[in-house]
Amino acid sequence: HPQLQQLWLQAHYNEAEKLRGRPLGAVGKYRVRRKFPLPRTIWDGEETSYCFKEKSRNTLRDWYTHNSYPSPREKRELADATGLTTTQVSNWFKNRRQRDRAAEATDSAFNDIW
Repeated sequence: HPQLQQLWLQAHYNEAEKLRGRPLGAVGKYRVRRKFPLPRTIWDGEETSYCFKEKSRNTLRDWYTHNSYPSPREKRELADATGLTTTQVSNWFKNRRQRDRAAEATDSAFNDIW
């Protein structure tokens, strides 16, 4: 669907540029996107936050609870399942492990005080 989404937006950008007689800037494109949202037939309506969709993040979180160090083959499988690249999957696991280590360090420091 990304190609259909791009086609939809580009068609509306071109139409707005013809009406205004000049190229659209960032604000103009934003206004076009707000005025002509993507139809549900080419967009699932799911919000994209933190760059990854909720479904992708849930898949990665589920996997992480069982194995925080997936093999290269497993990373490729996760990439296929989530629609992300293997680099994005690798970085997600690396960042998650780092955040967990930082949280553990904070917890242990807090417990040492009490």
